Amino acid sequence: MMLQLLKRVNAVLMPIASRGIIGVWAVIHTTGRKSGKPYATPIAVEPLGDAFIIGLPYGEGVDWCRNVMAAGRATITWHGKDHPVASPEIIDRATADPAFPAPLRVALRVFGIKRFLRVTRVAA
Repeated sequence: MMLQLLKRVNAVLMPIASRGIIGVWAVIHTTGRKSGKPYATPIAVEPLGDAFIIGLPYGEGVDWCRNVMAAGRATITWHGKDHPVASPEIIDRATADPAFPAPLRVALRVFGIKRFLRVTRVAA
């Protein structure tokens, strides 16, 4: 049931995320750990210096996050531009907080998001 709901939500978010219509939405492009197949998943990101901070509302066990951790790299399409990223690291909310404006920090707490993925932009 939950998986079907997530697939529907992702289908709605994909056009928004891929076009950069709303600032926080992006698409992360990964390669399957086992299948080697390419995947694209809508995500919410916040830039922080040369990094992107990505909330993990469903935890770090989601496939796209596991794919990034296994490969050590991915590509994020944000605001219509591709950003190769590497050096994935799971971080806690205290470490991620500086990336988010105050209203979003409150929302993260309300939704119970405690873990984040930090990836660093690399030259193409």
